[in-house]
Amino acid sequence: MSFATWYYPFFLLAIATVFWLIPRYRLEFIVLASFVFYGFWDVRFCSLLIAAAASDYLCTRGIESAPPTVVTVLVIGMLPTAWLLVIGLFKEVSGFHIAATSLACLVFCLLFIFGSRLAEESRRRFLLYLAVGVNLGILVSFKYANWFSDPPPAS
Repeated sequence: MSFATWYYPFFLLAIATVFWLIPRYRLEFIVLASFVFYGFWDVRFCSLLIAAAASDYLCTRGIESAPPTVVTVLVIGMLPTAWLLVIGLFKEVSGFHIAATSLACLVFCLLFIFGSRLAEESRRRFLLYLAVGVNLGILVSFKYANWFSDPPPAS
């Protein structure tokens, strides 16, 4: 769904109304609304939301207390790839996107596991930088991907 469509204000009004009417399950509702928003445009983009949420969740857990186990990191860290594989049953997903997502998730998991082995203060700083880096990486790659892929203008 684009912000420029005629029905977006109605979607926003409905989400804001329901948000203020349900004080107990606001977080769950906003997550669901975010999936609807991303999925309405293209259901494959929900993997971006999953990637950002999974990396932020893991890094936050690692910053505030003892880091999760390696198995937990791999299971949660590979969720965007799992999402694309499941969506591939219903909608065409290129092998390149699955491979690139898998590689990015694996690199995140390895960096997280490396960072969780550091001393406490260094671990916290490293995981903070990792979380910010993942979110900025997603933003930069989708903001500038077309810019780098477009041929230069003819002179």
